[in-house]
Amino acid sequence: YRKDTGTNNLLHAKSQHPNNFIQGIPTGQYLRIKRICITTEEFKIEAKKLYDRFKDRGYSHNCLKKAYQRALEKEENTKVVRLIGDYNLEHKDIYQILCKHWHILEQDRDLRKIIGNKPQVTYRRSKNLRDKLVQSHFTHSGKSTWLSNRNNGCYRCGDCLACLFVIKTTIFLGREDIAKYSIKQFINCKMRGVIYVMECKCGKRYVGKSKREFRRRILEHGGDVRHKRNTSIANHNNELHNGNTGAMKFTANKPTTRIGDIDRKLLQSEAKWIYWLNSKSPNGLNEGFTFTPFL
Repeated sequence: YRKDTGTNNLLHAKSQHPNNFIQGIPTGQYLRIKRICITTEEFKIEAKKLYDRFKDRGYSHNCLKKAYQRALEKEENTKVVRLIGDYNLEHKDIYQILCKHWHILEQDRDLRKIIGNKPQVTYRRSKNLRDKLVQSHFTHSGKSTWLSNRNNGCYRCGDCLACLFVIKTTIFLGREDIAKYSIKQFINCKMRGVIYVMECKCGKRYVGKSKREFRRRILEHGGDVRHKRNTSIANHNNELHNGNTGAMKFTANKPTTRIGDIDRKLLQSEAKWIYWLNSKSPNGLNEGFTFTPFL
C-alpha cells in the first residue's frame, strides 16, 4: 500500500554507490513485494507499478527485467540464515574473512544443516549525519526520587545468605570484545532471569543463567560443593580448594526482558558470554558451547 502523497525516494541509478549495490536494489524490492502479495496476479500488478518508479529514477529496462524474472522464478525459502549488518567500505574484506573461516561454523552438527556452504550476507543502510544529529523521538526525563534513582550495577540485597558471595560492582572486566563492560541495569540477589559469572579465586570462570532468583542459583552452587555433586563448579572447588565455598564470587551482568521466549533469550545470552569470556573448558569451567539457541 502506498499513500497518494508518497514520493518516489528510490536511490537514483546514477548515485555514487558501488554498481553491484545499485543493481541489487530492484531485485530486493521485487522480492519484497512478492513476499507481501498473496497471488502471482497481485505480484505482477504491483511489479508494473514498481517498474515505473524505477524507470523514473534512471534504471535501465534490462536491469529491471532481470530483477523481475529473478523474483518471479525464485521460490520462497524461510530457512535461510542471513548475516545482517551495516554497510561500510570494508564489506568485501568482511565477506572474504567469513568465507575463509566458514568451515569453523560447519563443524557444529546442528548449525551446518542450516547455514549452507557459504555465508549469506545482507547489508542495511548505515547511520548518516541526520540520524546522528537529529532525534525524532521526544524523550521525557521524569523526576528522580530516592525510590526510583537506583544506580546501575550488581548489588547485594542485604538480607539473604547469598549476599556473602555477590560482588558489588558497576563494571565487569575481562571480556574479549570489550575491555571494560558497564552493567546497564540495576541488579541484586533477588533479580530473576539473569546471566551471571562465577569467578573462582584461582581465576577460572563459569557463565550461567537463572530463570529464578539469582540468590537461589548461588546457594545451589554452594550446596553442590558441600554435597560433592558431579558438576563442573563442585568438582573444581572440591579438587583444588578443599570444598571452600568462599573461593566463589558471583556477578550478575545482564537481566533478560520478560517478553517472549525467556528460556531461549537466556540460552542465547549465556552462549554469547561464554564466547566473550572464553570460559569453555579447559580455559574456564563451562563444559559445552553450541549455536543451537540461535537457530
